Order: sequence, then structure tokens, then C-alpha cells
Amino acid sequence: MKRMSISALLFLISFNSYSQITKHNWLIGGSGAFSHDKTTFSTGGISSSQINFNPRIGYFLADHFALGLIGDYAWVSTKSNNIKSSYTNYGIGPFLRYYILPSDYRTNLIIEANGTYNEQSNNLISDKSSFFSYGISAGPVIFLNSSVGLELLLGYKGYKVIDESTKNNGIQINIGIQFHLERDK
Repeated sequence: MKRMSISALLFLISFNSYSQITKHNWLIGGSGAFSHDKTTFSTGGISSSQINFNPRIGYFLADHFALGLIGDYAWVSTKSNNIKSSYTNYGIGPFLRYYILPSDYRTNLIIEANGTYNEQSNNLISDKSSFFSYGISAGPVIFLNSSVGLELLLGYKGYKVIDESTKNNGIQINIGIQFHLERDK
């Protein structure tokens, strides 16, 4: 079975592939991430670990340039002064994405910037909070065929809580898969 899976993957990769990153095509997919960071307050700090899922849908307005919506779902576990809690975040916002290399390359490089409006709930208190998150990331995308791209992005992500002075930032690694859909001609 293992030999068959490896053979199938090599078969897909062996084709002379190209990506559909040209004007009027669609981008649908998502990514997942894990991050660990520290938030500082005037009274101390918090250590947190976070797991994210970010579905995307976008449209190529021009060759190599996509604009779309990104969803943001996150589960966050925090520890402050030996008190542990967890949070759940839901958000949505725009993203901009640019593919640097020509569209006929099997491997390309991308840069993405995004921002979302999020709502957060805490397991310890019934209070909800709102915040804006933002990020910029870059990295390679490997096209397995003309429509499927596997991504590994390294980036910077942060957020600012609305009506508070709380800020957060850190490094994030995203692993994702995107489907590039060609429009009907």
C-alpha cells in the first residue's frame, strides 16, 4: 500500500504542470497553523499556544494577484500565573495574495497579507471580546498538478483588542492546500 501511494504521488508530480494563477480564475482552500507566543501587559504577561484553521476563497483580479475572503477559527490555550484557560475565536476578513514566479513553474513563491475582525469567547468567564488580527506571510507553493497547490508559509501575525491596550504578536507557520479553479471559457 505504501509503495502504491508513493507511486501515485510521483505519477502526479511527473507531469509537466502549471498553475492556474491567471486573471479570472478562482482560489479555494485553506491552511492550518500552530503558534506559541507571549503577550505583555503593564501588569505581567501570558504564555499561549494556538491552533488555527483559515479557509479561503479568492478571485484573481490580474495574473498572479488574488483578492478574497479568509475565515479565522482558532482555539487558544493560555497560562498566566499558573491559571490555565482556553478561548475560541471566530473571524472573517480580506486577504491579498501575490504569486512571484511565472505561472508555468511547478514551484512558486507567494506573499499574502490579511486582516480579520474576530469575536472571542473564554471558558472561564461568559464575557466576549472583539479584536482585529493582521498578518503577512511568504513561502513556497508546490503545484501537484495544474489545480492543486501545497503551501508552507512563514509569517508574522498580531492582533489588537478593541477598546483595550492589549496587543499580541508572534511568528506563525501555515501549512495549506489551495485549489486553483479555471473559469469556463
